[in-house]
Amino acid sequence: MGESRTVQNFNEVLGDKPHKLGLVATLYPELALPILTDALKNVFFNESKKGDSFTPVNAMAIEWDIDVNYIHKVYISKSVSGSNIGLGKGVVTIYMDQKYYAKNDTFTLENKQQLMVIAPPVMMGPKNWMHQCILVGNDLTKSINTTYLAKGRYTRYRSNYHPEFSERGYTKYLSNTERHRNHISRHRASEEYSSDYKIREKVYLQSTKKGKPEYYKMHRYEKDCLDTFMTARNNSCLFSETNFDINGKCLDQDEKGRDIPMGDGIIPQIERYCDKFLYSQLSSAVLDDILLALVEKSDRPTGNIYAAVVNERLYSQFGQIMKADYRFASPNDATFLYSKAKKS
Repeated sequence: MGESRTVQNFNEVLGDKPHKLGLVATLYPELALPILTDALKNVFFNESKKGDSFTPVNAMAIEWDIDVNYIHKVYISKSVSGSNIGLGKGVVTIYMDQKYYAKNDTFTLENKQQLMVIAPPVMMGPKNWMHQCILVGNDLTKSINTTYLAKGRYTRYRSNYHPEFSERGYTKYLSNTERHRNHISRHRASEEYSSDYKIREKVYLQSTKKGKPEYYKMHRYEKDCLDTFMTARNNSCLFSETNFDINGKCLDQDEKGRDIPMGDGIIPQIERYCDKFLYSQLSSAVLDDILLALVEKSDRPTGNIYAAVVNERLYSQFGQIMKADYRFASPNDATFLYSKAKKS
């Protein structure tokens, strides 16, 4: 232990080489997020990279672009009521939250009825666009089911139809791009101690560099600070809700007027856009509905790979379902499944 280093040296290593945070993350296997991010990155880090492999961050806000999937939903912003709406190719006025459909475009309601836009949309207010539509089809006795024209219902683009020598067509942004913004949170942990407390037992951490072991030592109070920081960081990245408004202004300050920045965690970001499923008991049917929702958001119906991150309770429930599901049960008569290798 003659070459042991103090926690001060260890902190300097973290500051100069942030990939070493993965080494710290391995000390906390119960913290899911650092294990999935920092620890995994530490495994694949190439030590031969130059020192400028990591770009310093000089702002508390970060932005990134996301390619929106092909399936785009346009929501109805004002309910349509009445009887025999759209009967005999009658014109119906539908208000939607955005201008996505153009003249001669067709879209479908949630009950699969299709409508065609016969005039350019008109903006009536924020997130309120008026569309003049007719029902698609050759049955003049059919009308639109107004249940699916209620506020909050969604529509989807289908196609477009134009006459010969039509003067103008339109392009849909089937793979549109959205820009997202988040803010970096700031965490801190500190501890006070006396001279007598400082002589308490030490905690040792081993690291290997080029085949040679390196040892770092920390006093117990230093480890307590590290535990607090890692737990606060993990919980913030998972559950935190941002306190920045739409203009990027922080809404919380301390008594000296200094901003207390909070960024959105992973779960609030996902919940803002995801589909939610409520159930009293998890079953294979619920999982099938979840998989169907994922397929609807994918570019192709088959060949997709989905990753799931769950807590201990859901992991246990999922395991119980898989044990009872026929797809994972071995048939007694050995005739339920076909083996290509055995040709039987």
